[in-house]
Amino acid sequence: MYHEYPERINWIKSIHPDIFPDFGKNASKKIKTILASDEHESLSCEFQLLTEDFFIWFLPLYNDLVATRKNFIQQDIVTETLENAKSKYPYYCFTLSEAGLPIGGAIFTLREDRLSLVYRAIQPVFSTFNSRCSPALYSEYQLTKYALDNKLHKLVHGSDPNLYGMNLAIGIAIFKLSVGCKPTLSKTPVKESIMQSDIETNTLLLSFPPTESNHVNEAFLVTTENDLKKYEQLLKYEHLLKIKTIIR
Repeated sequence: MYHEYPERINWIKSIHPDIFPDFGKNASKKIKTILASDEHESLSCEFQLLTEDFFIWFLPLYNDLVATRKNFIQQDIVTETLENAKSKYPYYCFTLSEAGLPIGGAIFTLREDRLSLVYRAIQPVFSTFNSRCSPALYSEYQLTKYALDNKLHKLVHGSDPNLYGMNLAIGIAIFKLSVGCKPTLSKTPVKESIMQSDIETNTLLLSFPPTESNHVNEAFLVTTENDLKKYEQLLKYEHLLKIKTIIR
């Protein structure tokens, strides 16, 4: 048996005016808890036009976080953003700081109706306190709020190579689903195929939609019986992506 799939997946979130419905109950509770906490006073967010100073701390953090990714292709971020004279849109940057020190950030553009993320690197946990709300989830809330404040209706999480687990971690897809992103096809999707017997690691394969819609609404999770519990969270977002499990 073989599976056909789009080579890349785009992730787009339509922003609700109240923000929180996009995140779901669990993520919303985590965000609201940290917003009401004393620790929140140590956090600050800054949005501004992209400058050379941003890369002083962002590039080392980005390189450290992506160093362990499978099949990762290094990009010249400065050339592609700040020095990109062909870009139709200016590049902005977001910085999340804890106790005055940057712990995460993102590079993005502002389009007519959307905030479009280009690069993003955020520490997995806070440095000075423990919280069920991760820095990535907190940053997602702040970026969504910023887009809404600027009267934008969508937040775009960029394009990923398909076959999570073989390329990017399955957890990246889980996070994007958890904050309300819908997986979609690119404008000119490239069709790939793989034999099921060739999938030798835990893999999330997002399939081509059965209709003319560009919304990818079905995926296959190929995993072992022992590892199945690791991915239970994937089953919580059936309104965005229906998962069929295959035990290998």
